[in-house]
Amino acid sequence: MALSRKPVLAAVLAAALLLSGAAAQVASAKHPPVPIVAAGARSAVPDSYVVRLRDTEAVREDGVKARAESLVKKHGGTLGEVWAKALRGFGVTMSEEQARDYASDPEVEYMEQTQRRGVATPEPAMAPAGSQTPASWALDRIDQHLRPLDNRYSYDESAGEGVRIYVIHTGIRASHPDLAGRVGQGANFIFDGRGTDDCNGGGTMAAGAAAGTVHGVAKRAQVVPVRVFDCRGLTFTDSILSGFEWVIENAVRPGVVTFSLNDLCFDGSGNEIPCTPEGRQGMIFAQEAAFAAGIAVVTNAGDHQIDTCARSSGAAPNAIYVGSTTISDTKAPTSNFGPCLTLWAPGENVPVITHTGTAVLSNTTIAASIVTGAVALFMSKPEFADATPADIRDELTHHRSTFDVLSGIGNSPNRLLHTGPEGLFTVGDSLALTPTGDGRLQLTGADKNGKLVNARQSSPNSTSWEPWTTSVTGDWFTTGAGTNSDGRTAIGAIATSGDLWVRQQDAPNANRWSRWSSLGRPGDQAATRVAMAHNNSNRLQLFVTTDTGQLYTNAQQSAGSDRWGVWRVLQLTNLKLRSIAVSNLPDSRIALFGLDDTGQIWYARQTSPTDNNWTTFVRLPGFNVTSLAAARNGAGTIELIGVDAGGQAWRRVQTNETTWTDWTTVPLKTLRRVAAETNGNNRIHLVGTDNFGNIWQSLSSGGAFPAWTQIPGQLRP
Repeated sequence: MALSRKPVLAAVLAAALLLSGAAAQVASAKHPPVPIVAAGARSAVPDSYVVRLRDTEAVREDGVKARAESLVKKHGGTLGEVWAKALRGFGVTMSEEQARDYASDPEVEYMEQTQRRGVATPEPAMAPAGSQTPASWALDRIDQHLRPLDNRYSYDESAGEGVRIYVIHTGIRASHPDLAGRVGQGANFIFDGRGTDDCNGGGTMAAGAAAGTVHGVAKRAQVVPVRVFDCRGLTFTDSILSGFEWVIENAVRPGVVTFSLNDLCFDGSGNEIPCTPEGRQGMIFAQEAAFAAGIAVVTNAGDHQIDTCARSSGAAPNAIYVGSTTISDTKAPTSNFGPCLTLWAPGENVPVITHTGTAVLSNTTIAASIVTGAVALFMSKPEFADATPADIRDELTHHRSTFDVLSGIGNSPNRLLHTGPEGLFTVGDSLALTPTGDGRLQLTGADKNGKLVNARQSSPNSTSWEPWTTSVTGDWFTTGAGTNSDGRTAIGAIATSGDLWVRQQDAPNANRWSRWSSLGRPGDQAATRVAMAHNNSNRLQLFVTTDTGQLYTNAQQSAGSDRWGVWRVLQLTNLKLRSIAVSNLPDSRIALFGLDDTGQIWYARQTSPTDNNWTTFVRLPGFNVTSLAAARNGAGTIELIGVDAGGQAWRRVQTNETTWTDWTTVPLKTLRRVAAETNGNNRIHLVGTDNFGNIWQSLSSGGAFPAWTQIPGQLRP
């Protein structure tokens, strides 16, 4: 059956058009002909051509459409679509002889005979979605750095809300329950009377993997169908160009494109044939035009087991190309590979939706759609409001990837997509470290039952710990700890009600404690984070953030006292702070580090060791984190330990009072929370919890941190 063509526009109006002065100068010039790419290829459409104009003064003054009409009047043919943004060109139906005239025109930069292209069509369903665990392995894999998987997909609470995902594909089945109410008004460039409805399944699959309520990454993002492939997954070059033109003209920011194109070409009877590599440039022009217009394009690497750089559909320099991986972190058997690939994502045997229901499928379109959903997740955050496509690509490659866990990928970048745990600041820190009177560290935490637990090092500077002791009371969810001037440990704990309570050891290193004393809710707001520091007046000082993002402080009335003062707002910023970390500068001034809603780090410090005057918060440059700890090293400078959205721990060191080194990685371990304190030998001891609540430690040696080792027991993740 012959592949039908969509109708082209009517011939150019007969009225004569006067050339502008600039155009006349161009028209009179002589120029060697450009080659007509893919002319005569088996996949070429007879008498149909794509023409790209040079970026001349005439084009800039008159516009692409006017210059196209002028050339058609000059050389003949019937003008088709005009792509001012996607190509700086137009489509035209004409004879081979007329095409040669166009190729010799000095205004023409590039010509291609229109090609019949295709995209992979989903195979029949292999398993219903109802058989999957609470999260598919693909979603489960992208929210943690390392395996084994925890049968759970955690994501930021924004879930991509407010972001539009433009799906340039076969349309979208808007009635599918996984996308209900989130399919926007799109555009159709396949003129078969079906509009943007998907009769192939590929577009619905892509939309569902990116944003499906059950099967997708960004569960509140809107998907917009841009239909450029027909029911069999077939199309023409100019339909794809028209799709990109529409997106560039109409996209609402924040937005991202997911686009799939495989090395599939077809002859006039619809039979699959090899693609000619010369026909790739039009697709590259379109993707680069979207990039230049401020729209990121995420596309599949392809499914032909070849180097992505060599695919006949091209590799646009600024597009985000995604390869497909298996559940065992290997390259999927059919996935393309190579240095033109940007990163990898799950794509083998993944539960997805189609236009008829659900299926378990394998292809790089799924992988690219999962990455698109991840882009929507972070684009919905305020700090990405003005992000460029280059910013988005850098965010993926630098901060949203797990490095060096993949095998069998050849010379490809070893980056696996990583979205990180859910909402940056939704629960409190479940552990705290503090020195004791005899030089050992004490670890305090809240377990999964809401009980407070304590353990001390077996000896100073050791990585072994005494058995845990457990509190009688429960209902605790976050803790902080500090050391009195006489060596007694004090604990601040926040109950699920938002009230803050404190208690202290009866004597240094004793297992006897004072009764809990309530300090209430700061400003009648629920407390969410607590940290303690020892000020130069030999008193412990509390710092607390609340559920409204306010920062409060309180101090002992005298050194070692069980009595505390009144809560005072510490108004050092207008931002909402969701977490807090503290340490001391060499002269005993307290250094304060706050995390805002977006994970940015803000730094303030006392102006004098003995007063309550502070500098204003200033933002520390660098990427954002979800958990933060601070400790002073043997050289007297503060080190920050941050956990990024993917659970990777990072370290940076203060170089003077106001400047810091860049982040450097700590040995790989997927963590949720981290605490830091200085051992008696001035080595920094890190303790963190993973997604399961398992406890891990790393004790610095020679200025570096070794591999993490496990501490027996579990805390709340």
